[in-house]
Amino acid sequence: MLPSAAPRLGHQRGAGPPGLLEALGIWWQDTEGAKFWLAVLNDLSRRGVKDVLIACVDGLTGFPEAIEAVFPSAWVQTCIVHYADVRVMPRWPRDPARGAAVAA
Repeated sequence: MLPSAAPRLGHQRGAGPPGLLEALGIWWQDTEGAKFWLAVLNDLSRRGVKDVLIACVDGLTGFPEAIEAVFPSAWVQTCIVHYADVRVMPRWPRDPARGAAVAA
């Protein structure tokens, strides 16, 4: 597990007209936040990305607004893994072994 002060790596992928995935870039920052992602999105826009159809994001506060500011027609949805973690996992019964496994 990364320490909370570890630098963050952000990467973006896109699908072009033929349907092939392309690496659009890799960005490195000491902290992750909406301002970081707004800078990434502005960079993508300056480099020629004209539109984003779907943005699948985690629950980072301000991230959907950052996407909508740069790509207003983008459909923003929460990643199902992050959605399940935020909405469902806290309601699951606690398993004593889970705490030991997470701490290891």
